[in-house]
Amino acid sequence: MERFVFLIIILFQLCSLSPRPAIADDKAHDNNEAKKAFREGTTLFRDGKYILASEAFRKAYKYRPTWKLFFNIAQADAAASRYGLSLEAFEAYLALGGDEVPRQRMDEAMDEIARLRMLVGVLEVNAPDGAVIYVDSYERTTLPTVKPIRVAVGQHTVQIMINGEQVHEETVEIAGNLTASVVYPKPEEPAHTPVEASKENFVVEQSPPVETQPASNSKTDKRNKLLLISGISSAVLAAGGIAVGVIGSMKFSKDYDKWETASDAYRESGDASDYDDAHDAHSNMKSDSTILTAGFIAGGVFGTASIILFSVLKKKKESPVAVVPSAGSLTVTF
Repeated sequence: MERFVFLIIILFQLCSLSPRPAIADDKAHDNNEAKKAFREGTTLFRDGKYILASEAFRKAYKYRPTWKLFFNIAQADAAASRYGLSLEAFEAYLALGGDEVPRQRMDEAMDEIARLRMLVGVLEVNAPDGAVIYVDSYERTTLPTVKPIRVAVGQHTVQIMINGEQVHEETVEIAGNLTASVVYPKPEEPAHTPVEASKENFVVEQSPPVETQPASNSKTDKRNKLLLISGISSAVLAAGGIAVGVIGSMKFSKDYDKWETASDAYRESGDASDYDDAHDAHSNMKSDSTILTAGFIAGGVFGTASIILFSVLKKKKESPVAVVPSAGSLTVTF
């Protein structure tokens, strides 16, 4: 009897201890994978492959969820001009980090959030529950969602997937601080019932034609002149915006080279002056990014406005001012 009880105790201890090595091994594996992904993301970011860097940092977060990684994710997405994703990551960094966020990093994140909100709009998708929403081939959310879908200003491709099958694709224009909507399925338009023609024709006598000259309309002339002036002004502003964007791009390229050189120097020397040079170059890059983005956006907006204004002016000039009826009878069919 005592031997039987002893065997039971031994079996119980073996059962209670057996899972522990497996759990420890899994945790060590996840930590190693997280470190590996983080190092890969750092290298990709340094090489200018910002989208791949963001994916690597997100992979590291998957293996080892920590709020600190959201700062790296946000920086990579901002550098890749994925401002909506960057804004969400910075907000998650502050929300999850809370009081543990260092004061300097908190100030940097707040500054970036204020800047990014000017470069981001909201995408609103009205589709069945369970639909997966992709923006530019990147999965953003699954409906229904309580969080707004933040997207960088500009033109984007929105895809709706249901049960693994794409059911809708649409190109939308996102403007800063505004909401763009995508609806699937599209509302059905009311059917137009054609009027059935009868056999009765009514002939209305018409007097001989009278030659008329197009009347000079001063109001129309003023409107056309205003359209012309507005179109030219918009074209000039568009050219100026594009010029600012090009200059900003050139300056960003120079500051990027300075940042890369200073970063390499700091990694080799560890000297504070090299760190200051790298930090200053990085700050200049952020300013350059804001300038070139604003320039190209302004150029695109004013360029589009110019095209629209000139199109309206051309259409107005081609429209007839006076109508001269033809001779003979006018036949009206009911």
